[in-house]
Amino acid sequence: MFQKVQLMSIFALFLFFLIISNSCEDVVYKSPASGQVKGEVHGIIKDNYNSEPIINAKIKYVDNGKNKTVTSDSLGYYSITDLNSGSYRLTIESHKEGSNYITNKATVRIPPIDSITNATPPGQDTKYSVNKNVFLFKKNAGVSGKVYRENSNGNKNLASDIVVIAKVASNKYETEPSKFADTTNSSGVYNFEKSLPAAPMKIYTLPHINDGNKYDGVNIGSYNLIPEVNKHIDNVVANLASKTLRLLDRPHDENTFPIKSDINITFSKSIYSEVTNVTLTNTNTNEELAFNTNWESNNTSLTIDPHLILAKNTTYRIKIDGQSIDGLDFNKTIMFSTKELDKVEIKSTNIQKVDGQTVVDFERSSDINLTFTKSINTEKIEVNLVNSSTSNELTFESNWKNNNKTLHMDPYYVLEHSSDYTLTISGEQTENYKSFQKQIDFSTEGPEIEKVKLLETNLRIVEGRKYSHFNKNENFKLLFNIPIDGTKSSFRISDSTYIKSGNINLIENSSGTMMVKIVQSEQYDLQEDTNYTLEYSVEAKGNYSSVSGNIKFKTED
Repeated sequence: MFQKVQLMSIFALFLFFLIISNSCEDVVYKSPASGQVKGEVHGIIKDNYNSEPIINAKIKYVDNGKNKTVTSDSLGYYSITDLNSGSYRLTIESHKEGSNYITNKATVRIPPIDSITNATPPGQDTKYSVNKNVFLFKKNAGVSGKVYRENSNGNKNLASDIVVIAKVASNKYETEPSKFADTTNSSGVYNFEKSLPAAPMKIYTLPHINDGNKYDGVNIGSYNLIPEVNKHIDNVVANLASKTLRLLDRPHDENTFPIKSDINITFSKSIYSEVTNVTLTNTNTNEELAFNTNWESNNTSLTIDPHLILAKNTTYRIKIDGQSIDGLDFNKTIMFSTKELDKVEIKSTNIQKVDGQTVVDFERSSDINLTFTKSINTEKIEVNLVNSSTSNELTFESNWKNNNKTLHMDPYYVLEHSSDYTLTISGEQTENYKSFQKQIDFSTEGPEIEKVKLLETNLRIVEGRKYSHFNKNENFKLLFNIPIDGTKSSFRISDSTYIKSGNINLIENSSGTMMVKIVQSEQYDLQEDTNYTLEYSVEAKGNYSSVSGNIKFKTED
């Protein structure tokens, strides 16, 4: 009996290991149906004001749960490789001594392989590259001024202890910090001297209480700050809290609202957010949209972040019902519209003719220039220059000018001669975030043409001085670097009174040079001890380059 049980146990144990072995085989040797995406993010870190590259900037990101960092090189260039599909948050910093840059952030996305139209065949990895240039702002601009407080009698006095906020006013930038605060002193002075980024900034005060009186916030204004310049703004007056709530900042219906932007609203009073209801409605479909809200600056600033990108050419309605901290009930309706602007087009370029025809003789050492009809979002642009003949991608330095409408490209190496190139540009417009893609094919010039030039002559000695002892019976000799076409070349001799032409003999040397022998004859009848000028105009055989000139000489006694 014991032996039977033992045998059954051994058999059961064998079946157990067999099942485990088979299940493990399925896991270990299961092959993926398709390859993976191998993503790369690269670009240049630049100064926002002068577009100069920033060296040794730190680009931080998280990959597979690990914090990683790359550094920009001497050209401001950085590259992040071996990225899987997904979204990556880049944090860009520069702590170079004396630079005083503030941190900027950017988001890039490596798509899944099934959404890439030109993916490699199943089972093979697909390379996907994202060009992401990032701008950093220096904290070297400023704003200062005085704030007054109006009392119940209408008198205005310098106001202390008022909080003034300076906020980056563009949705394009994700700076950290994005807001800066200062408090007025006993003289009512606020001062952000050389402590703000040189960027579009919105300046306003927060609501406050003084001597039991409530005061509304004040919208001081929006300004494009300039490096090393301190803008002075006086006559800012904080008024007693009114019985109405004012909107200091909001989207406007007459403007074209970017479809990917957050919606920012600033109130003149602090809002009791717990009892305030906000809705966002597509008036074309009457559908309410889902979004996240964020209250800041003592609950005077509301940011609405829609879960989905807004639709183009659509009117939206924001309704806000609630109460301010000081107990004022309010109801606000804000209407704004999105609009798809005209498509971006290439206005002019030196790699395509005006009629759209391909340039076939582009000078190899030239820079490439393109001007667009719309401003381009340089943070969302990808530019690729490929030698179609070899499939090699070229590296180059790019510089945007003219409000980001003009692109100047300087290839690191001279282009190959007689080669076909393809320039591809894809990105977004600044105004409405509309995507675009452009492709231009062009060809470079053929091998460099050797120009014809005069090497030697028996009419003059070194450094081009006159040959003063020329024998009037000697034949004139001129040596050119390449063969010339005698039928398209002319020679004549003149003094102050007459001009004569003579017969020529062309003698091609084995070295490829050409000797022109002007046969001396009676028709010249040169005089002794006389100044003459030999004028020549020659054209090379085959390449049509030409040269002309004159040689002054004097016959001997």
